[in-house]
Amino acid sequence: MPSSATRAGYPSPKPLPATTANPTAAAASSAALSHVAFPTAPGTPAHKWVISPRLQLRFALPDRDGWSRRRGRSRFLLFDHGKSDSHLAILLWTGDENMNHNKCETRARLFRELPARAHTLVTTRLAVPAPFHTRAEVGIHSRHDGTVDGYVLAFGAAGRRCFMLAFDTHATGAGAPRRVADRLATIQSLTLEKMQLRSGLLSVHVR
Repeated sequence: MPSSATRAGYPSPKPLPATTANPTAAAASSAALSHVAFPTAPGTPAHKWVISPRLQLRFALPDRDGWSRRRGRSRFLLFDHGKSDSHLAILLWTGDENMNHNKCETRARLFRELPARAHTLVTTRLAVPAPFHTRAEVGIHSRHDGTVDGYVLAFGAAGRRCFMLAFDTHATGAGAPRRVADRLATIQSLTLEKMQLRSGLLSVHVR
């Protein structure tokens, strides 16, 4: 993840090495950060792959066994990680006109409440999941009661299709900003940047 100067005293998410330079070292670094941000039991993989037949997406989740998927009638994939007070929403859909980042975000926020922007630390442009052109923002801020909130917001467009990922996490006490920053770095570098479309893409048409 690209680094950025700290704002309001918050640490920037830790950068990870480029996978093109040394894939083995990058994978080891990503796994190490994942274990720090989302601790797992000894001998348990740092992450596992998740496949969504409905959205035709493949993505990785750190501490997969610690996440629970919300069931029910929703167009979103919704996951909660109770140990870290983290929440993840993913959606892929087709609109009725050519879309861009802003249109996709506007439509997604009509579908459900998503994290509000505050103290954005990093903004990146990503080609994930290919062929989408995605804008990702990472932010962190503190409430008056000392709770530290962080988010990753990603909105991508490819023709009439839209992709979105929204992650939010919360922490309190000593080291809360660092814990939140590590979780944000892990979700962007592992879950978002490695997101893949499976062959035979089927997306939901939404008017």
